Amino acid sequence: IGYIPSRGEDSKMTLNGTGWGVGAQLGAHLRMTDELSLGFSYKSPVTLNIAGSADFSRHQSNMLADQGQVPHTIDTDVHSTVHLPDSFALGLAYRPLENLSFEVGTVFTRWSTYDSMNIYFDSDFQSINHKKWRDGWNFNASVEYEPLDWLALRAGIWYETPVTNEAHADFMVPSHGRTGVSVGAGFQWGNWTLDLAYAHLWVHSLDYSETDASGIRSSVGNVSTGNSRNTVANIYSATIGYTF
Repeated sequence: IGYIPSRGEDSKMTLNGTGWGVGAQLGAHLRMTDELSLGFSYKSPVTLNIAGSADFSRHQSNMLADQGQVPHTIDTDVHSTVHLPDSFALGLAYRPLENLSFEVGTVFTRWSTYDSMNIYFDSDFQSINHKKWRDGWNFNASVEYEPLDWLALRAGIWYETPVTNEAHADFMVPSHGRTGVSVGAGFQWGNWTLDLAYAHLWVHSLDYSETDASGIRSSVGNVSTGNSRNTVANIYSATIGYTF
């Protein structure tokens, strides 16, 4: 789950957990003309039951923790349940030439089902994290051009609407929507394929002045401070495939 420093640097906690869930995906493809086609897919919600451990590295000055008088800084097993939302996707493709295609699409994700992420410690301590996210949309467009039989060039752009609830915002997801662009190339040798891609994401700023999240709200005047801004991400990917 991550690495979390506590206030005052008296203790540092590392959470580790694993879990699995079961889901389903349905899809349909409609070829309306030789140039125009429509696709639809649905991904079901998935519930993950996670089990793991919490390990603490305590500062020497934290005498209460060393003496075991602060139960939530004792190494212990933890468990949590995470509900991942379902989503609907719709895409429209237009192929004016055999080697050229354009696509526009949208994905609707029911993030409103992500109500909380609570972690329960076997040492009789619990971390209650309200989320109450909003449903979100992703709008995207892309193009693919094949100048040669063995080469495909690709580019895309997308925009994601904000889903984080500012009233419960935390540092785990310092994002209030994203905009991204991508470029890529595909190569084919017989039954083998190699796909390379790069994506750049601009993460929209998030203000923490209204949050009630524990550890972010200041103890002085109960006022939250800070924001996330100027955040970007770079993603590189490579995929090798073989067709039987």
